[in-house]
Amino acid sequence: MKEFKTERVQKLIANAGVCSRREAEKLIQDGKVRVNGKTIELGSKAHPSDAIFVNNKPLQFSQERPTTLVLNKPPRPNPREAPVTIQTLYILCSRLLAISATLAF
Repeated sequence: MKEFKTERVQKLIANAGVCSRREAEKLIQDGKVRVNGKTIELGSKAHPSDAIFVNNKPLQFSQERPTTLVLNKPPRPNPREAPVTIQTLYILCSRLLAISATLAF
């Protein structure tokens, strides 16, 4: 069984798929996040087993392993094909995290 350590709350919220880390930071600053019944401040840490609430809804972690999709697009894609590619990805994923990388040689 995997041991969990305490982590920053915004990271736990992002890992649960509620929003991005930056959006989680804003929620924390706005006082919309509670851990074990207490409103927290930015930088607070928590354990995944703690009672974490975002907008009065309990935070639930997925037991699924993340799936990585790699999309290789041509250097100059046809703009008319782009919507089809995005639609296909949304069909494949219920939750899509976009990661973009630019490599320069």
